[in-house]
Amino acid sequence: MLRAVIATVFILGGMFVFATGVKGIYKMNYVINRLHVTAFCDTLAMLLIIIGLIIISGFSFSTLKLIVILFFMWITNPVISVMITKAEILSGDNPKEYEVIDCQRSSK
Repeated sequence: MLRAVIATVFILGGMFVFATGVKGIYKMNYVINRLHVTAFCDTLAMLLIIIGLIIISGFSFSTLKLIVILFFMWITNPVISVMITKAEILSGDNPKEYEVIDCQRSSK
């Protein structure tokens, strides 16, 4: 009973983070800002949901599979987000709006 409650808390927390990411997609104006929000939300939400699934399934061979899925998602999600961002910058209409401000130069 306690295990199911803890797993439900983790899964609902992951669903809340996913919902926050969806809200961020609609709130942000630029593609790069949208990618930034979704990359962080997806990574955290996948962690919470998979921890909940591990707690529900118990520690067995399926736990190992879930850990491998989590590891794969943690490796691929940031890499794909960076590649999509670079593609948007290179093919965008106005690349000046995506310039990065150098904080060290602007503070002098």
